[in-house]
Amino acid sequence: MGKRAHPCSVSDDSFLFLRFKQNQKKHGNLDLPIAKERVGMTTESNPNVGLKHFSNDPEDFIPRSVNEFYLLRLATMPGVPPDLKVNVPGKLKSQPEDFIVVEPVLTDYPGYNHNAHRNRILTVGDDSDLPGLYINPNQKSVRGVRCTLVKRCWQFFAARDELARMLSRMLRRDVRPEDITACGIKDRWAVTAQQIHIATVSYNELCRLQFPVREPGRAWFFIKDAYPMPQGRLHDGQHGKNHFDIQVRMPGWSKSKIGAYMDPRIELLQRNQWLMPNFYGRQRIGIRQNTHKIGRTLVTFDHQAPEGVDPFMSSAEAAVFFFLHELTGREHPMAEETRRKIKKYWLYNFDAMVDELKRVYKQASLGFEYKLALRLADTSRFQGDCQKVLASIFKDSSLLVGAWQSYWWNQALAVMLYHLEQMPLHERKTFFSGQLNTGYTPHSLKIPLLMDTDASRNYYGLLGFDQALDDLSHADDWVRATYLTPRPDRRTGEPGVGPWRRAFIGIEDCQFNIDDEVCHCSFALFRGGYATSFLGTLFDISNDKSSSSEPEEEVEAA
Repeated sequence: MGKRAHPCSVSDDSFLFLRFKQNQKKHGNLDLPIAKERVGMTTESNPNVGLKHFSNDPEDFIPRSVNEFYLLRLATMPGVPPDLKVNVPGKLKSQPEDFIVVEPVLTDYPGYNHNAHRNRILTVGDDSDLPGLYINPNQKSVRGVRCTLVKRCWQFFAARDELARMLSRMLRRDVRPEDITACGIKDRWAVTAQQIHIATVSYNELCRLQFPVREPGRAWFFIKDAYPMPQGRLHDGQHGKNHFDIQVRMPGWSKSKIGAYMDPRIELLQRNQWLMPNFYGRQRIGIRQNTHKIGRTLVTFDHQAPEGVDPFMSSAEAAVFFFLHELTGREHPMAEETRRKIKKYWLYNFDAMVDELKRVYKQASLGFEYKLALRLADTSRFQGDCQKVLASIFKDSSLLVGAWQSYWWNQALAVMLYHLEQMPLHERKTFFSGQLNTGYTPHSLKIPLLMDTDASRNYYGLLGFDQALDDLSHADDWVRATYLTPRPDRRTGEPGVGPWRRAFIGIEDCQFNIDDEVCHCSFALFRGGYATSFLGTLFDISNDKSSSSEPEEEVEAA
């Protein structure tokens, strides 16, 4: 056997993943000339990469090399005082108006004037974002209407459900929440504007709807810019990207001190072509910071029932139990007290569980729990089968498996960044400028989610992630088929390859305006990117609970 190359060698095209085919159609037939030993990424050979048996510690969800991508570079920059090389605390969402998220205006309106509305984005005020758009009078009574939903401190699905109830009461017919589609969910603890489509309501009917007066400091939502579009149904990711306008509070810091703090960080962003590691942030594992653990329970059934609870009959039943009842000390006291109360009804009285949740689920942010309880109580439809219950709300329940997949994806990204750090500085700069002589750029590098595919297993096996593959091997047939099998290609009907997520994501239109005690940041991120992940590379927001509340913008579990 010939001499092995050093695992960090980049003299040829062996920079870890560069041999992987970038065309997704070829992901099932990967070229894997690099032996696992050559990569050298095992816990024993490189304990700092973050590889270990699965951890329930939320701090391990994001490996240090990922979370401190810019901070590690900042430490080597000359001329920066030591006290400014450490990220200082920044407070997000001191008030909802500090965190504004809006979408670009979609361009599929009939008669849309692209020149007049080029690069237009939504606003959160009452003024129209579609001035002068012609509405055909003959279409006003046809069902199907596009509009903009502006909300403050409303979780998207709760706002959607409430809008459906308001329309049902007004029209005296059933308007289902499922009739209302959007391009993505938005942060609950923010002020947001997004386009939605209501399939079963007409323009004339929607214009009759009256919204309560918006009171300062209270949660509210309203509709504007209604437009008749019978075929305007929206799907995830159609908006392409989100625009953020965020105030980061830095109490006690002067304008000049914040400027000195931000200058080297902005220089690093420019040097890296405004790219950041596209890691899954802490918000991916929820307010309780435990959904990666619950997702692993759903995949592996590796969990025993607590004392006094009947043994679980399936991994789905175990996952539902822990999602409903597990306490972590990170939630609002109302939510934790509710979880304690409903635990006594487990398996015996789901109707009582529904009644308990119905009173508080909005205030306590327990909407998904309430949805689960309603289905568990509906024995005529689901027969108490937790697999059927989870399958009926796939988009919600897939986030549990998705959190487990995100944990391992972050570990894979840590390996990629580790190898990037071994590049000579001039090669690293050339790589980020897209001129490294390999045919690859940061934009083209992708990492698969852990799925039941040869490509995914080969990829994680190459890294020596034996624990990940062992978890995957324990998935039962239902979990494998429901959450871990890629959907067929919609155009060709061929088996799907599963999601491959970009390792780096671009930060667009980024601007910083600084004043005493506040850094005003405005930027755009493509779907799947987290604003809090970006801000977390510039400020220490680890103790800011609001940094765990931003939702995932895409469902990638299947």
